[in-house]
Amino acid sequence: MTTGIQRPSVVVIGAGIIGASIAYHLSKHAQVTVIDKGQAGLGVTSQAFGWLNTTAPQPGEFAQLRGLAIAEYHRLQNELGTAPINWTGALSFNQALSPADGVEPIDPARVQQLEPHFKAPRQQALFAPQEGSIDPPAMTRLLLERAQTNGANVLTDTQVLAIECLDGAVAALVTTGGLIACERLVLAAGTECKALLQPLGVTLPLHPSPSILIRLRAHERLVHTLIASNELEIRQPTPERVLAAEDYLDADGENGPEAIAQRALNTIRDSLHRGQELELISTEVGWRPMPDDRIPIIGALPAVSGLYLAVMHSGVTLAAVVGRLVAQELIDGQLAPELRGCRPSRFSL
Repeated sequence: MTTGIQRPSVVVIGAGIIGASIAYHLSKHAQVTVIDKGQAGLGVTSQAFGWLNTTAPQPGEFAQLRGLAIAEYHRLQNELGTAPINWTGALSFNQALSPADGVEPIDPARVQQLEPHFKAPRQQALFAPQEGSIDPPAMTRLLLERAQTNGANVLTDTQVLAIECLDGAVAALVTTGGLIACERLVLAAGTECKALLQPLGVTLPLHPSPSILIRLRAHERLVHTLIASNELEIRQPTPERVLAAEDYLDADGENGPEAIAQRALNTIRDSLHRGQELELISTEVGWRPMPDDRIPIIGALPAVSGLYLAVMHSGVTLAAVVGRLVAQELIDGQLAPELRGCRPSRFSL
């Protein structure tokens, strides 16, 4: 990357895990300002299950990008000196999946060794030893702290009301804290990206995709890896907490989040020896930013000079690699081939 006395200035909207990673990687070579309407990492990032999942089937070139995620998190962990990541491996009992690179078919005896409390079905499972899980809010805070050490400015509780343009280029941001001059802008605000771009005549092909995060209280270690099946996805980040992910079905009633959480609790209790001791703490719905074709939207926006988009699912898995590549593109001006299939230009924006 280029170096010099004059550091380029970049504003990042969004202090979730993607915005934080981009800001951290940029802060080594640029003057960065991060803006978020709330507190860092407390939007959809705080409702993420946190699975670093790179072996699930993905379309086309996106599979190549996702395949870099694990190595990039190890790089980031070494660079930071610490990181809230558990490299536990992931067990899958989904019959629709087939072994991929880095995934081992294992027999019930091996499953029992890995998960002695799990009442596993008597069938072959798939184990991805390289996968793990992350504490997304903690990683977000760590990245922003390191960015601030590098000179970044983080403005929380500051909502962006409008993006002002002059002659087709970004010029300033209208915020609840006043006007902020801005010539280079990274939009990493998740589902809010759509509303921010609408006044500029840009209709982003993006929709909110809900998911449910369930927090349970435990009294001992019951889960050692990450377990995924058609019935449940669970992991245990600490001896006192178990997390479960479920699909969102309805806003209320028998398929509302609370009812789904209760059914999930019953399933998890029945699936674990001593699982009856688990207690429900909370049920949260997170609204993930899902591009209509399910492929990340990353790159300069052709219609607005100086504006760069970074919106995707899963931001948790991709944060390390996307942060590095986006910073590389913005500082060096060289397009990263790894992001070729993610460009906004694939849409008529």
